[in-house]
Amino acid sequence: MPHNLLAYFQFKKDKILNYLFVTLIISLFSGITGAYWDITYHALNEVDNFFQPAHLVIYSSLSLVFLIAVIITIICPKNFLFAVIPACQLLSGYFDLFWHDNFGFDSFLSPPHVMLSFIPILYSFMIFKHFQKLPSSTTNTTNNNYLKIGGQTISLGVMWLSITFLLLMFSIASIKSANTSFYIIPPPFVSLIISFVVMPILSLSIVYYANVKNNINPVYIAVVFAFSITISTIVANPNITFTFPYLLLGTILPALLYNKNKFVGFVLFGGLWMFTYVPYSFKIILYSLTEVIVELKHTLFISSNYLLLYYPLIIAGGIYIALFVYYITKKHPNLFSINIKISTPTK
Repeated sequence: MPHNLLAYFQFKKDKILNYLFVTLIISLFSGITGAYWDITYHALNEVDNFFQPAHLVIYSSLSLVFLIAVIITIICPKNFLFAVIPACQLLSGYFDLFWHDNFGFDSFLSPPHVMLSFIPILYSFMIFKHFQKLPSSTTNTTNNNYLKIGGQTISLGVMWLSITFLLLMFSIASIKSANTSFYIIPPPFVSLIISFVVMPILSLSIVYYANVKNNINPVYIAVVFAFSITISTIVANPNITFTFPYLLLGTILPALLYNKNKFVGFVLFGGLWMFTYVPYSFKIILYSLTEVIVELKHTLFISSNYLLLYYPLIIAGGIYIALFVYYITKKHPNLFSINIKISTPTK
């Protein structure tokens, strides 16, 4: 009887922890979506205050992440790293405020922004590993399976969004405004490498790691990614709402076809990468090829005039990258097997 009682309390403890981790990753999703909205907000408004709406979404989400992580640590002290990392994230936010107070407004690429962008990549992967270690089936099975698949899906979606955000930082060239005192932009050749090589590889890696290594439907992850970009960027900016079908073309369509034929889906994810990362990809491609810097509101003009002649080159380059990655994954199937030990509750 005492043994059964201990097993019952352990079961309840694990169940509470798992629900807390779901809340944790949803809060982190809110934070990264707020970060994308921050780009949109800066594009549409003359920002003269650090405490603008997008920043409030970001830091309220991060505060909630920290609070949940503290509760998780209290329940299971082995998981203390889950509280330490969001604390570092909040300190990075304070560093961002300090930077603004001392150096004025900065460009997209700046030391505090890099810190703020890198930490969610690590954190979302840690949360993913927690859900990955949950048993696929137990005697009480349905809820556990939903938690495992849902948690893994959102975690990989957040990781995809977070890595993309970091790549945008090192590839987007912003126009210097009158109140920008710290201004640094990436060289065009760096933007070229990130856009034509790294971005297609990122999409392919996420899909391969999700489906082949973890048996997760890539459509679910594509929906998480596309939903965040849609509400934070495309819907929020009336100048670029026309790019929504492009986003579906670069995310949902390849994912659906990947379920039917992995090779075809892989090739499409590579060839259509510029639609996966709309509306930013148009701006990045133009800068990397011509060194011309434009605002996001000119995306329609860019995509229909400047870049039209480059489309075959862009698509062909993406397909080549896809074929190369496909060959590598066939030759080395464990390429994307990432094994990092993250402490989880033990029974």
